[in-house]
Amino acid sequence: MYYPYLRGKQYELLALKEFAAGTESPRYVWPVLEPVRDPNTNSAFGRAIADLIGRDMNFTVIVNPTVGDLSGDSAACQKVLAHLNESPSDSSPFRLGVILDGTSMLGAARSIMEAGWANLPTDLFYPVPTPPVDEVKSVAGLLTLGRHVASGKDIVRRYRSVLPQDPPVVRFLDRFPARSTNLEYVSATESVFSDDHAFYQQDGFVGFGDYLTIGEGYSEGGSSPRAVVIHFTYQDDRTGDVLIRHFASDTNADTSDTASKFSEAVGKLVVFCIERGLSNPAIDAFTTYSASGHYPGLGMIKKLSILNHLYLVNGILASSTP
Repeated sequence: MYYPYLRGKQYELLALKEFAAGTESPRYVWPVLEPVRDPNTNSAFGRAIADLIGRDMNFTVIVNPTVGDLSGDSAACQKVLAHLNESPSDSSPFRLGVILDGTSMLGAARSIMEAGWANLPTDLFYPVPTPPVDEVKSVAGLLTLGRHVASGKDIVRRYRSVLPQDPPVVRFLDRFPARSTNLEYVSATESVFSDDHAFYQQDGFVGFGDYLTIGEGYSEGGSSPRAVVIHFTYQDDRTGDVLIRHFASDTNADTSDTASKFSEAVGKLVVFCIERGLSNPAIDAFTTYSASGHYPGLGMIKKLSILNHLYLVNGILASSTP
């Protein structure tokens, strides 16, 4: 199972909704969603959650976000739980998630228990550095534990005295080759994004996860770029690895005419996909934009990049499952 981590911005939520609408069970993607907008003032989160539930999409919702509007908000957990639109039950398509950040995790665990959600499995997310064992023991004692999401089993093993024996661990790493500016991708070469899909079970994990084609870094917004870059993943037919390419614009002297920059980048992507025989709804949308000359905006580019990756990994896992 693949556990992609999304921050809950508008176009990330749209990517999830389109993926849920475009696929049927069994799905091999279990998204993790960290709300970065206050759901009391931004209705997109609640609508997306309701849509995912309506389409029987499994997902995990982080109840103590560490970035965005809810970071540091003592009432964050209550706000998130109030917008899950379903009573706690064993048949819920989602799980709760708690980041073991050492500051909000105990309050989140108490809020989950007080709200009557303690019997619903809660996934624990292990940051670096990790908190003391006694603090994790306090959290674990209040919840029904689900999966343990960490960069390695050794991280979780540090807490073996307070956890059930042989807990299920999801291997989670940031696989995106982040750069400080888009210009640095103009000359970037193709690289291996991940081979986790091929080896996670062999390595003793119940799943694998990453930050897709976004990366761990978080920012509230951005300015007009000098270069437009489309981050695109696909599978190497020879090795089976997931590779990443960065299709960039050519006229990058200044920030003017972003639409033309997009046309240059997406044209390269479309040619590449035709040559490789690649197709899915995200690629089809890129092809339509290229043919029409329409510039959909940077947010839509990001959404389609995410959507392509979700379709890619889901397809890989589906084809390798008996």
